[in-house]
Amino acid sequence: MEILPYCIISIAAFIAALSTFFSGFGLGTILLPVFSLFFSPEIALATTAVVHFINGSFKVLLTVKNVNWPIFMRFGFFALIGSAVGSYLIYELVVFGNLYSISIAGISRQIDYTHFFLGVVMLLFAFLEFSNYFEKRNVAKSWIPVGGLLSGFFGGFSGHQGAIRSAFLSNSLTSKFEFVATSALLAVIIDITRISTYSQRINIEIPIELVFTGATFAILGSLLGNRMLKKTEMTSIKWIVGFFLCIIGTSMLLGLI
Repeated sequence: MEILPYCIISIAAFIAALSTFFSGFGLGTILLPVFSLFFSPEIALATTAVVHFINGSFKVLLTVKNVNWPIFMRFGFFALIGSAVGSYLIYELVVFGNLYSISIAGISRQIDYTHFFLGVVMLLFAFLEFSNYFEKRNVAKSWIPVGGLLSGFFGGFSGHQGAIRSAFLSNSLTSKFEFVATSALLAVIIDITRISTYSQRINIEIPIELVFTGATFAILGSLLGNRMLKKTEMTSIKWIVGFFLCIIGTSMLLGLI
């Protein structure tokens, strides 16, 4: 048994979960490219979703008393629709085969639709991380249904649901406790939808040992986050996430992974 995947996933899950507890996003953003180092995009998506769901459920247990139910119902309904569409579409792309080929150092590489779109999405979110795009926007409550659809869609399509969700909720929820609790519960319902769709669309074998490892260290990160009384800025982590997404996204577009 190789120890390297366990070490990398443990560290990534712990740091990501700690960051996610405050920012509302980060776990799926970090874990998807990490799992993509060791598995195909389809397995990486499903594995990340399971770890994300386990950690999210634990966060809900810690924070459920602070959920803002009117916002949750309004945002969550549209998030479910978006998640179902996104998670269905990503595996439909598999049947289309390769999109293009590229030659690097005399070696021809084939890039299919799944790799291409995941690569593009990763680069898009890397740009949003670097530019602090969402932090600069004052999103009105009337746009919450749109936020639900977008967050759900990208959650199902690539696992990147949290950044958009945080952008739409941060200006609607004035309490940090409501923000954390509502975000956690919304993440769980999106995860349930996409895991259900993934399991029906494609027959894959989940690496149970790595899921257990990732979930365990993610929970430890959430426990530490819950003990910290004030919100902590994770600017350096966001830059690392953006850099990592650039590397993995570009590698997918070039057929290197």
